[in-house]
Amino acid sequence: MKSFKKVLVLLPLLFLSALYVEAEVGETSNELIYSIMIDRFNNSDPANDYQVDTANPNTYHGGDLDGVEKKLDYIKDMGFTTILLSSAFQNGQGYEHNQSLDYFEIERHFGTKEDLKRLVDEAHKKELKIMIEFPGTDVHSPEELLDAALMWINETGIDGYQLTKMNELPFEFWQEFYQEISTVNEEFIFLAEPDKADVAQYESIGFTYLANPGHNEKAATILSAPDQALDDLINTNDSQIAKYVDNKDSIRFTRHSLQNKEHPVTRLKLALSYLYLTPGVPVIYYGTEIVQDGGEPPTNSPLMNFRTDDELEKYMTMLSKIRSGLPSITKGVHEVLHQTEDGMVVIKASYDENIDLIVINNSTKTQKVTIDAAELAEDKQVRGLIEDTVFVEQNGEYTIILDREKAEVFHLEEPQGVNIPFVLALILIPGLMIGFFMINRRKHRDS
Repeated sequence: MKSFKKVLVLLPLLFLSALYVEAEVGETSNELIYSIMIDRFNNSDPANDYQVDTANPNTYHGGDLDGVEKKLDYIKDMGFTTILLSSAFQNGQGYEHNQSLDYFEIERHFGTKEDLKRLVDEAHKKELKIMIEFPGTDVHSPEELLDAALMWINETGIDGYQLTKMNELPFEFWQEFYQEISTVNEEFIFLAEPDKADVAQYESIGFTYLANPGHNEKAATILSAPDQALDDLINTNDSQIAKYVDNKDSIRFTRHSLQNKEHPVTRLKLALSYLYLTPGVPVIYYGTEIVQDGGEPPTNSPLMNFRTDDELEKYMTMLSKIRSGLPSITKGVHEVLHQTEDGMVVIKASYDENIDLIVINNSTKTQKVTIDAAELAEDKQVRGLIEDTVFVEQNGEYTIILDREKAEVFHLEEPQGVNIPFVLALILIPGLMIGFFMINRRKHRDS
């Protein structure tokens, strides 16, 4: 019976894949980043469990680099391309006090240099990239920090750094840091997160991605409750912004939603749709897929629970397929066609001859939008990739209807009398269900 239940779980994914046949028009190298607190993700090696106490949020919980390696397939299957690790350097002041670091050694609670090297190697085999948080600190000389940064690249082959605590070092240091490392590896990833007051200054350096803490705090506030306009969040010209709605330094987005007396799954789906489908690079904090709750740090980062409901995990996987399958989302030109004060927005995304509409309804009512065919094309139809809703151009207009607190991506295509993949899915799914039911029934009868 277990095999039958597994098939029932997989059938919706089979149905979904049929709907994507016409939408997957290309691949994209744009990043989708999964952010991990090493100590709070997965405890795999008991040999490094020194003074571990999972009941105390201010002490180590046992997560380690080997534990991350054991979950590479789990992360890749959700569609992520890059894993961002919290600072792994030896910490002289205990858990989460990044002020007395030995940048040349791995924190013993996390493992060894060899463990990091093996993690990077195994990740690369699965076409995943590994980044590490690199906190700036003024207790070390700039030369020492740069030497350490170069050492880890040369010895382990890591793919990028998240730069934090940047304001503790001179702006000129980060210019040199970027230039020196880029000379060694021109494809190295820099995710810079300066103080929110200084973001504009750091844009001139040329970092791969730049996070704006103020913008991301605003995103968490707006998206955790309905009937709020999204215009402050949609920047159609900035594809290099690193976007998130929570991280290790903030309360969880789930907590924001609960404080607003909103259903966290509903709000998270809408927030994830914004992160995945609008310009910018999503950075998803571990545990988002299980609707992790948490207040102020460090209570926002408990040990990961891998045995939970997978509704949100499936939604994230679906969004990643849409994102990677439609280059208009990550490479295209974006234009806002419609927006309202209560949170409805329609974005046109164009790449070559492909046109898609990203529609987010952050309001508490069903919204109807009429778009002139001149904005898209005449004699076409738009098909939803999340719920397979179809709207056909009529009298020079497209009328799109979207339920409350939902998001959709509409792919512009030729009108179709019969959706062959859809029909095949309808025929195939019941047949598989009947077949597996009969096989299981025969097994039980013979046993």
